[in-house]
Amino acid sequence: MAYAISTCHGFTINRPDRQQQISLSKDEGLRLAALEETISRYMRGDQTDEVQSWTLSEPGRTETRVTLSWFKESPFCNIRVFVEDKASKQGVTLNESHWSSLRTILGCGDEIKLGRELYAEMLNDLIRDLRSTRCEGCVRDWPSQKDHECLQGLTLRIIAEKPSVDPFEFQFKLAEKARDKRLRLSNPSEIYEVCATLLRSSIEQELTS
Repeated sequence: MAYAISTCHGFTINRPDRQQQISLSKDEGLRLAALEETISRYMRGDQTDEVQSWTLSEPGRTETRVTLSWFKESPFCNIRVFVEDKASKQGVTLNESHWSSLRTILGCGDEIKLGRELYAEMLNDLIRDLRSTRCEGCVRDWPSQKDHECLQGLTLRIIAEKPSVDPFEFQFKLAEKARDKRLRLSNPSEIYEVCATLLRSSIEQELTS
């Protein structure tokens, strides 16, 4: 059995059967929530059994890391504090049922999904604008689409340059979307950072698929 307790400072995750516990700040909880879809797919066995890892806290002497791995043909999610790159005793190891029971309490969903949706829209618009200014066929309005550079890998080259979505415009639009959905945002700037770092690669893959 595993359970999480929400506090004014963040979350505490417990596994009393193993005497395991870890406390996450609100920002760390938000970053963990951003990984919900990826972790859930892994825990269901929908992905390969290769090890995956992320850092929830800011890089430093002490870091909180999430690691997905397989042991005896079963997937596990390990959330642990590392001190000077060495695993500490503060952490929990979760199987699929443990993870499923924590998802709702950790708030996986609404504001992250809204932010991800908006970031994808803004990044797509940014790429489209850059593509139209760099493609000679689009600039000169060539009638034939066959010779347009934008159809010949230009999108991938622009994505490789890592164009940046404006954080202030993102937060402004996110607040508008949240208002329309009557959703309270806990930390718009942190949602931007989550989308621009943890979720960026998956968003890019969607835009090029």
